[in-house]
Amino acid sequence: MKKLSLNFFLYIFFAFIFSSSAFAISPCKGDNKRSLFKPLKWHKCIGIEKIDNGKYEGEYRFGKFDGHGTFIWSDDRKYIGIWKKGKKNGFGIYTSSNEQYSYEGEWQHDLKHGIGIVKDHNEIYSAIFISDSLVKKEIPINIKDGEAIHVYPNGYRYDGNFKNGFKHGKGILISDGHTEKYTGNWVYGFKNGEGALALYKSHSSSPYIFYKGEWKNDEKNGKGTEEYANGSMHIGNFINGKIEGDGTFIFPNNKKCEGYWKDGFVSLSTSDHENKMRILEKIKSLEKDYKLTERKLKGKPSEEVKTKIIEEQENIEKEISKLTSQIPLLSYACKEFVKE
Repeated sequence: MKKLSLNFFLYIFFAFIFSSSAFAISPCKGDNKRSLFKPLKWHKCIGIEKIDNGKYEGEYRFGKFDGHGTFIWSDDRKYIGIWKKGKKNGFGIYTSSNEQYSYEGEWQHDLKHGIGIVKDHNEIYSAIFISDSLVKKEIPINIKDGEAIHVYPNGYRYDGNFKNGFKHGKGILISDGHTEKYTGNWVYGFKNGEGALALYKSHSSSPYIFYKGEWKNDEKNGKGTEEYANGSMHIGNFINGKIEGDGTFIFPNNKKCEGYWKDGFVSLSTSDHENKMRILEKIKSLEKDYKLTERKLKGKPSEEVKTKIIEEQENIEKEISKLTSQIPLLSYACKEFVKE
């Protein structure tokens, strides 16, 4: 298999980005001392800063590493990539001091998080990391870049694009026995982007589950539609393979349950919950006004004033009643998904 050349191209990419940014962003002035005014001094500028364990060169916002930048540790470890609020966030390249280990991929809050390419001594593989923990890995095969058909040892057949030995780009993966079929986008061996997954029972031509939508880190993540064998479906948000967030479940008889989903249960949707809170806040304010009128009545006002106060109370009661009727409720169709 040919040697991966990602390092070279990514270094060129970041060098180009950084040099282009230099024309758009002015150099930082003075030093970046730890002070009350630090966030105001080094903001939207490019600077160089030496700190205890190394040196940073790149973009700053509010006195912190933010944007494209390079950090070189005192022991020659290096990170070139995106920073946010002083931490590695986004795409970046990390190389160990002896260059025996490198990671080129996604970062979040200073941790490897997402899909990336790992070089560990003489081993090269793609991987999914979640908060620095290795979740999945894919070993590259010896195959040319471009479109090809390959059958893996487990019987899975892939027809699509390859890059550096990994499924990468558009492609179709079908399991041995045709019980699983994925059609869509891949990133270094993992489902990522738009795609459709159909799951079949043995000797069945119709899937018992069919999902079409967004993928990330080899899982259903984002907006999608999942259809089931009984004719029902869910349209909404998915997180790490599970239904979670705002969505609509449609029953075979076309009745709908709209709401916010988590762990198989439903509550008010995000917008309905926010609307409910606004209405309750208004009701609370009106109830305070009503109590104020009660205190006024205890002061034994004149008959004319008393009549006006009672009229004001009636108006408040009508408004509270109106607002109460506007409080969003889950539909009756949701009853089987409501947590008791």
